[in-house]
Amino acid sequence: MQHIGISFSQKSFQIVMPAEGAPREVLYSKNISFSQPVNDFRLFSDSVLSDLKDGIAGFLAEYNVSSAYLNVAIPFNQAYTCWVYIPAGANKAVKKKQVEWTLSRQLSPDLSAYKISLLKEQPHTQTSAKLLVVALQKKLIRRFMSVASDLNIELNSLLLDSLALESFIQTEENKNLSLQLVKVAFPLIENHFFENGEYSLTYLDNLALDTRSLGEQVAEIVNGKNKEFLQGREKSSDKPLKTIIYGDEDLLRCLPEVEKKINSPFGQPALTASDSNTTHSLAMEALGSII
Repeated sequence: MQHIGISFSQKSFQIVMPAEGAPREVLYSKNISFSQPVNDFRLFSDSVLSDLKDGIAGFLAEYNVSSAYLNVAIPFNQAYTCWVYIPAGANKAVKKKQVEWTLSRQLSPDLSAYKISLLKEQPHTQTSAKLLVVALQKKLIRRFMSVASDLNIELNSLLLDSLALESFIQTEENKNLSLQLVKVAFPLIENHFFENGEYSLTYLDNLALDTRSLGEQVAEIVNGKNKEFLQGREKSSDKPLKTIIYGDEDLLRCLPEVEKKINSPFGQPALTASDSNTTHSLAMEALGSII
């Protein structure tokens, strides 16, 4: 059965279909604009989901795909993500209690509305470890399941774009470096950082606010409202930093402002693609959700 991948900007969504047996090669891609502009961070309105369903249906018909797995990379600010710190060697009960305590203070005392995933655990200090936790509203998951069901296809994966990118770079990049992937989808820049091929953290910045520094601004959706807070940057890596920039159709126009924001040399992604429309596109996320 064929896989298709979806990724999003504030103006459009990208559909990609990889060549059979070569998931890093884009066989077909299509960028579809939303019928109504998305003017805030609440991306998945009824209108957007209707556009998504119609767009996927048209794509499947155009390329004569009768059955497919749907793999979706949703923007970073559509979920709550955090690192939860625990004592080294903590048991499962302690981990659960600490995760629930942390999330209940940020989201709601009643966490039943969220699907909570513990994605990875890694050492932090000699006496502590940290857990990467993602909380996604169940009603959003159900809406994507409904889209897939209406199209008679299967929802195979629903990932944050940062984790879809992790899947992509683990197949494409040398792991012995620090990697910064900069997604430009005006007015936002997402700065995703990776160490040794694994996701580390994300900073968001706003291209429309020239005076805002890049370093400490993070924005997320919590309980349907845009939330911004300060979070200290983790210890700088001693590995070389490679910066890759990509994004939507505004990328080239925004390059001068982006250069000032990131203040480092950057390259642009080299995607193996039969369709030249993937150049500078969001196809990296869509492919990453499949790999």
